[in-house]
Amino acid sequence: MKLEDQIKRLDEITAILEGGTCTLDEGIKLYEEGGEIAKQCYKTLNEAKGKMTVIKKELETYKEEV
Repeated sequence: MKLEDQIKRLDEITAILEGGTCTLDEGIKLYEEGGEIAKQCYKTLNEAKGKMTVIKKELETYKEEV
């Protein structure tokens, strides 16, 4: 699932939980789903951060060589 889709789903889950219309069991399941999606988002963002760091270092090295 793409990051944008994950964030959209988190927004949906948040709206449902804040709406107070779900049962306790449904709320727990949604909360668990949200937690798993959040973990995936953090992983994706950390990977992107790592890639950006590598690219930045490569550009700085190139700049120094020129």
